[in-house]
Amino acid sequence: MIKTPRRSHAQKQLSSYEGHLLPSTSPPGFYELRQGWNLETRERYAKIPYLYGEGDQSLGAVQPDAIFVDDSGRLSLVEIEGGGALSNYRGMKDIVETILLPFVDYLALIVPFSANNTEPYRYYNRLTQALYAEQVLQAHLKGILVLGF
Repeated sequence: MIKTPRRSHAQKQLSSYEGHLLPSTSPPGFYELRQGWNLETRERYAKIPYLYGEGDQSLGAVQPDAIFVDDSGRLSLVEIEGGGALSNYRGMKDIVETILLPFVDYLALIVPFSANNTEPYRYYNRLTQALYAEQVLQAHLKGILVLGF
């Protein structure tokens, strides 16, 4: 019996949006990204390094669920998290990675209203408020949007 790989919640969500977030016809550029929408389920773009070691060796890299590249080459990231958004702090990881990417303007963090006896949506809304109140966010980051499902 051949098992098919299990698709993540994010992959299922992105697949349903592919018809609405049309690909660009522009040539690939920065990190193999095209202007407009780049979806992990459709385009095969490279991971984007956010942490470097000696000799510019990448120590950490991110591959968001979706990336929008605007006319000036600035990025907006979309991360869709499921049940591990709070229990595994995946949303926190997404926020920190975004802060470390100086060419990113926005992060849309999409999390469940509730999962595994936790409330990720409520938690990440409060966390984002605290980050803004304490002026933790970098000047390059124009906004974090938390959406619930």
